[in-house]
Amino acid sequence: MLDSRFHSKAGGRGGDLPLQTDQAALADWLQALPMNDARRSGRAILEILRAFRGGPDKGQVNLSSLELLNTRLLEFSKPLEATFIDSGFPFSEEQRGNVDLLVNCLRELAENYLQQLEYYLHRQIKLNRQQQALLLYRALQAMGLVLLYTSETYLRPEDGFWATCYRIYELAEQMRLATLVPAAEDLQRQSIDRLFGKILLFSLCNSNQFRPREMQKIYQSLERFIEGPVVIAEYSPERLKGLYVFNLHQDAPPSRCSDSFTEVPPNTVHSLRYFNVLPAAR
Repeated sequence: MLDSRFHSKAGGRGGDLPLQTDQAALADWLQALPMNDARRSGRAILEILRAFRGGPDKGQVNLSSLELLNTRLLEFSKPLEATFIDSGFPFSEEQRGNVDLLVNCLRELAENYLQQLEYYLHRQIKLNRQQQALLLYRALQAMGLVLLYTSETYLRPEDGFWATCYRIYELAEQMRLATLVPAAEDLQRQSIDRLFGKILLFSLCNSNQFRPREMQKIYQSLERFIEGPVVIAEYSPERLKGLYVFNLHQDAPPSRCSDSFTEVPPNTVHSLRYFNVLPAAR
């Protein structure tokens, strides 16, 4: 439940909350959330994220505040994930509820990062390229965890998952930020391009054959197998082996390029991207 520092002037009606976004107050509030009740704390963070995104002053939450929320959410995700990562199938109602909570929090977090970038760009507020890259990287990082947690419970991502991932990557392409390493202490040699390749590769590894903890280890280790350029806009018909294709403007996972994949409809050529899994498999 939100404390008095985060109450709505209109009485606290969900997305209508015009929150006070004082960073010090937010940091204190997040630190006070109980780790021994991660589900309750996660719900409180979800409420904050929804209010930030749905309030009348959309996008006015600064980058530092989002980074505080991101860090604290990742801390609470560990005890929530622990409730199902070593569990047998089928999962209990409580375990499914924990997955739903994590997924909802992470998707809201991703949308908050995207909304803030759009807010800055629309108002022509100065933001350096590494900060821009960080906003996109964090949004994609959150979506990658959505894929991991749903996979760990043998579910498919909800509608809109791939559309959001592609939207993030397309923005990175357009802004020429895909290969730039964002400015953050926890990121070393990690670019949007490499993270996107990790998500694509994990989606293609038939994760249902693994136990949840094995999936976690696979996801954590994949990035070291990613070498750039990860995603390409053109392909060679003579080199279809290991090649997958996806449309930036469709909500669908990558699909394998078969031998019959020789002609591309003219109206889709600019939105198609290709990803080769062979470099990672070697």
